[in-house]
Parts: sequence; structure tokens; C-alpha cells
Amino acid sequence: MLSRRLLLGSAGAAVISGAASAQANYPNRPIRLICPYPAGGATDVLTRILADGLRERLGQAVVVENRSGAGGNIGVDAVAKSVADGYVLGTAPVGNFVINPFLYRDMPYDPARDLTAVSLAFEVPNVAVVAGKFVPAKSMGEFLTWARAKPGGVVYGTSGVGTSAHLCSELLFKRAGVPCTHV
Repeated sequence: MLSRRLLLGSAGAAVISGAASAQANYPNRPIRLICPYPAGGATDVLTRILADGLRERLGQAVVVENRSGAGGNIGVDAVAKSVADGYVLGTAPVGNFVINPFLYRDMPYDPARDLTAVSLAFEVPNVAVVAGKFVPAKSMGEFLTWARAKPGGVVYGTSGVGTSAHLCSELLFKRAGVPCTHV
């Protein structure tokens, strides 16, 4: 059985679908759950946990299909353009609905028109980590002080351009007056 914690445990990704029509004997065949990111990442792992819960609750196979690329747009577009019968669902973080429309000139889908949020499914927090071997900081304050004094600023990496981790990092560094380069 799906727990409230699994379905509503956090905010960050939603289960989405095209507009599905009601069916008396749903589901009577396997459900595709599209993850718009590569296997092994946070969204994929949480999608697979969700799939297991859905499989148990619905008594039907739920097959996770990774359709990565273009900042998640390929997978979300596959959900948006699927037959609206409730047998294709997807998971996607908030960026696919809020950030990507501003990053991509030609979005293949319109989040408001082409998708329906079914459930808030999970949250993936942004966490700042540094290599203690190379950065003499034990707190965010110490890190920012060190980063401001570092000639040329800092180079940092995230899961990708336009992700919440990338945008939050840019905002942090801008507000703290730290020159930075995203890789």
C-alpha cells in the first residue's frame, strides 16, 4: 500500500499525465512511468520507489522508462504527447514546469495546457558540499568567507544547467559577492 509519506512526502517532483479519461476497470494492463532523467540519479531512484508502491497498490505492473535529455524535456514531452488513457504517467521536478519554459526558446510542450499534476510525490533538497581536504571551511559562513578571498572565485558543479541546484547556487554566490563559474 502506498503510504502518505511516499505520495506526499515532499515537494520537488510531481506525478504527471496527459488528461486521462475515467475507466471502470483501471488498470487492466501495465502502466508506463516515464522518468525524464537518466538511470541512477535522484529522480530515477525516487521514481522507482514510487513505481513499486503503485505496483503494490494497483496490482498491476508499473514499468519505469527513462527518457532523458534536454533538461528533462524529452521525457516530459513523451508524457504530454501520450494517449490520454492513464497508462502513461511521468515524474518530473519543478524545473520542467517552471524553469525550462524560460531556458528553452521552443518548448515541445506547454506545462499548463498539456499536462495534469496528479500528485506531489517527493522532494530532493539542494545540499552544498565541499571537499574538506581542499576547502578549510566547517560552515557555510566559513565557506563564503574563504570563497570571497579566493582569487578568481570558485568553480562549482551541479546536476545541470537550469536545475534548482544551479540557480540556487548562482543566487547564493551573487548575494554573497562570490565570483563563480558553473561547470
